[in-house]
Amino acid sequence: MSLDTRIQARVAALVKRVGKLITYRRVTRSAGPNPEENPASASALLVVGLTAIGAGTISLDAASVTGQLIAGDTFVVAGNAQVYTVTGGPHVAVANAFAGVTFTPVLVAAAADNAAVTVTWSGETTLYARISGFPLRMIDGEMIRAEDLQVIIPKVTLPVTPNTGDLLLIDGQTRLIVAASPAYVATEPGMWSLQAR
Repeated sequence: MSLDTRIQARVAALVKRVGKLITYRRVTRSAGPNPEENPASASALLVVGLTAIGAGTISLDAASVTGQLIAGDTFVVAGNAQVYTVTGGPHVAVANAFAGVTFTPVLVAAAADNAAVTVTWSGETTLYARISGFPLRMIDGEMIRAEDLQVIIPKVTLPVTPNTGDLLLIDGQTRLIVAASPAYVATEPGMWSLQAR
């Protein structure tokens, strides 16, 4: 094990001890002038119509939903413990509904009309982070605002490079990443330093 690897593991262990559990949400956008996002913005998703055992497609709607489901997202239908994985796609919401969403395995139990559906987005990672405010001397009201948070995430728990526009779920609040940069540990990036708004 290299020195960098040992130090990065220690940093991760320290952040776990002094940090808090949050969710990092990678946002995937489609191309074009009106990009659709994953995770979708959705009020409670419901099954549209009775869907029989053995079905490999399902339609879902909500009072309000925009965005897309992508391959790798998973969902559970109320009353059915089986986890289903979205395939194909992307499946874009039209008129507050996802029509003909393909998934695997096939339904092991019928999905009742209006049964609640819980989605877990493929781009979500639950991890520990150190969270603090910014020092008063750095707050200028434009680049850094009083409500912004500084979030430190060990690279070993988030191996993908964070992007501005991705989201953090902290204490039930969704915050937008407005700046992201690597923080070096020894000779390699060992942490991500994020500004969340």
